Amino acid sequence: MIRGIRGATTVTNNNADEIVAETKKMIEQMAQQNDVDPELIASVMISVTPDLNAAFPAKALRS
Repeated sequence: MIRGIRGATTVTNNNADEIVAETKKMIEQMAQQNDVDPELIASVMISVTPDLNAAFPAKALRS
């Protein structure tokens, strides 16, 4: 059983499409590299720096 996985990503611009795309890519890579079925993820904590306000990264998890 995995209890927690930590990851981080960066973007070059405060752009909604880039924020969502990079977040989605990070989550998919984390799940794949740790052999985690995304359907079995119970919760996710997301933080973001104040300068990145074009989109909320959790939007990537809903798409």
